[in-house]
Amino acid sequence: MECILPFFHIQGIERHVFLHRMPIVQYMYGKYHPVLGNTLQPNLHDVHIQYKNYMKYSFRTNNDGFRGSDWDLSKNRKNIVLLGDSFAFGWGVEENEMFSTLLEEKLQHIDPAIQIVNLAQSGYSLDQVINAFELFGRKFDPVLIIYLYCYKDTTPCPPSENGKFNIESFRSNVTQADWLDEARRNNANVWRFERFWKGLYLYAFYKNYFCPVFFTETNSPQRAWKERYVFTYKNLFPPAPPYHSNPTRYYTAIQQLYSWYGLTKLYEDSSRKPLILMDVSNKMLLHQKDRKDSDRWILRHFAHQYENVFFADFESELRSKNDGVARFLDVDVHWNPEGHKLATEMVDDIIMSNWSILQIDK
Repeated sequence: MECILPFFHIQGIERHVFLHRMPIVQYMYGKYHPVLGNTLQPNLHDVHIQYKNYMKYSFRTNNDGFRGSDWDLSKNRKNIVLLGDSFAFGWGVEENEMFSTLLEEKLQHIDPAIQIVNLAQSGYSLDQVINAFELFGRKFDPVLIIYLYCYKDTTPCPPSENGKFNIESFRSNVTQADWLDEARRNNANVWRFERFWKGLYLYAFYKNYFCPVFFTETNSPQRAWKERYVFTYKNLFPPAPPYHSNPTRYYTAIQQLYSWYGLTKLYEDSSRKPLILMDVSNKMLLHQKDRKDSDRWILRHFAHQYENVFFADFESELRSKNDGVARFLDVDVHWNPEGHKLATEMVDDIIMSNWSILQIDK
């Protein structure tokens, strides 16, 4: 079975195996950072990442350990700061295919002085996103901030006290030795029995096909069935309207409160600079009925609450299009080049429609 199953390319099994075998950039080429937890190693050139025929791309890093070339620090630049995790980082796609590159090219046709400063890193959570802006983004005095928000960004959640979350010093509790140990355990190039066993095709078949039939799954009874979907991107459920326009009455889960607190802090700490929020969605959720309490509605409510904050609803756009075009990688949950193109078009439309409000001309 271990030798034969790879030839069938069964989606659920391939995704399960990939989950345990995939090359994780931040653990293979990461560097410990006392505030952010980690960046990438600085000044990397032409690093190749590949997993079978499902994922193949290369990347480089600048002097500060972020993807791309060194930033232009001259005063004549009009900087747009991009924040986020692996989606904004461009996981799985080449540099010329990623969101930040495509958007910069579009905007530079109008104003060559525009520069997009990509502060995204794979695996970053909300506290790291905010601290990355404080440490690096603030010095660019951006004319606009863009945050590609992932539903996992609120995990882990810092401790809270009196409604405030300890964002600034949350990562300082993780020592360099702790991070190096975590990197070693999650590095695909380091052999571990657990990774080897769970990365077997036989184990994937057992979890995705045998268990759902003969056993009750304690964590998520529907997960194994959901994992077996063949993603055609057709017949998607339409987007659902949010429950309530007042988030303080509806969003009560600790992660939701943390999300609202973090967005507020980012907006206030940037001196209320124009902010575009976009949910990155998840292809596993697209084949389920849309939830009225989806976390992306927090972004929508936040945009309605504050001036000069805009929301680009990526998941609703996909559900509404329902055109069968794949915008995620094959066995991965991240955007493929088509996903980055769509996200670029949506954000570019917001910028063009609000050019005077964003004050990019100044």
